[in-house]
Amino acid sequence: MGARSEDLACYIEGQVQFERLAKTALFQEGIARVLSGMEQYRVALMCAEKEPLSCHRTILVARHFDESGIHIQHILSGGALESHKAAIERLMHSLELDQPNMFFTKEELIAEAYRIHAHNIAYQRDDTNVLVD
Repeated sequence: MGARSEDLACYIEGQVQFERLAKTALFQEGIARVLSGMEQYRVALMCAEKEPLSCHRTILVARHFDESGIHIQHILSGGALESHKAAIERLMHSLELDQPNMFFTKEELIAEAYRIHAHNIAYQRDDTNVLVD
């Protein structure tokens, strides 16, 4: 699994926390580098994962770009494209969070889907030198 960080402050009980990772200077520098590249080139962030929802780039990086208004397309294993919105709708359906809810807004349900799935796919350290929150 990706999104491994050397910064132990990004972990809870040995598992990387995407929300913490997204706030680090290193992550922000990476985002700035991609944005800079987009000024001159068409950019593709690639992964070995067959399913975009299995990749931290979808849950961590694409989320950031999507929330910034940048249109994201995921390349599926057969070569078809899927919008980030469609991928997140698929994720919400798989987590049974796609039904109208009188207690939570759609944005809150999307955030919950990101949180749950990030927990499911996030890197887990196997050493004992981790911070416990």
